[in-house]
Amino acid sequence: MIKEINLQNFRNHSEKNIYFKKNVNIFLGENGSGKTSILEAFFFAMENSSFRTKRFQDLIKNEQEFTKINLKLTDFNKLWKELEIELSPFKKRILLNGSENIGGNKTIVSIPIFINNKLINNFKYQKTTRQSLINILIKLDHKIYEKLLSDFEKLLISLQDINNNSIVINRSLKSEVVDSIKELEEEIINIREKEINNLNLFYQKNTKLYLKKELKLNYKRAIFSKDKILENLLLKPPITITKDDYVIGYNNDSYLKIASDGQIKMAILLLVISFIEYLKKEYDLEFILLLDDIFSELDKKNSNLFLQILIDKNLNSFITSPKVKLDQKLKQKVQLIEI
Repeated sequence: MIKEINLQNFRNHSEKNIYFKKNVNIFLGENGSGKTSILEAFFFAMENSSFRTKRFQDLIKNEQEFTKINLKLTDFNKLWKELEIELSPFKKRILLNGSENIGGNKTIVSIPIFINNKLINNFKYQKTTRQSLINILIKLDHKIYEKLLSDFEKLLISLQDINNNSIVINRSLKSEVVDSIKELEEEIINIREKEINNLNLFYQKNTKLYLKKELKLNYKRAIFSKDKILENLLLKPPITITKDDYVIGYNNDSYLKIASDGQIKMAILLLVISFIEYLKKEYDLEFILLLDDIFSELDKKNSNLFLQILIDKNLNSFITSPKVKLDQKLKQKVQLIEI
């Protein structure tokens, strides 16, 4: 659980010191006030990367020579940790509990998950967004999954190069590439099926409890039968797992087609929370939810319901919003922070 953050020259913050007394925290302020920048500081401190930029130099406030992030938190064993990161244009220095941490900040057990309103809105319309979100969640459980996807992409490019080559090529080379892709596809499909089944054990229960509808995430494979993998790879262009999709189902229909924007947002947020709940049960892991502008399109009832879910699940959460309407009881359970 994050207890305190201190920022110096980070983005548009010259000095910002915030102490956290509650598990669920809401940053309030107008657009441009620096709410998302605080989420970015959390993410960078724990992941050594940003969800906004690939250049850490962009994090340094204009006309300043350095930026500093100091984070105090407790891990799943309730042990205190203090992480300090200092960045200058050509140098990065990381201290963990006062000692230089050469290995980076991966010893911080808390795992940040960043979700913003754009991702949730795109989930409804874009297959690539649905694929991306589910891949992010699966990677948290299967460390080799990311490598499998990377290896698959490289082999698929090789196959495309072979198919596009007008010169007669070695047939054994193509056969070798196709066989390797087939093996990877089978392994990736097996992982996805297992993960979706594990997720649904929690998702169906949570949606029934909180949304009064039992929803299920359906894994829609582009290749229905594994026996057809090789046959589909030989097509031009080949049909592969890149065309797989994920559909939130309700009563044999797609929930995304029949629900309102607010209902869809709640369903997607519960999807993420259900997967985190599964991982917390399986491993000694702590998660930090970073939620940017997710109250838009949620009415007061659903906004309050979502906050209650975060409280029930004991999830350390940080939410940005221009404003929020809370029931009186909830005001005692969350921390409101003006930025």
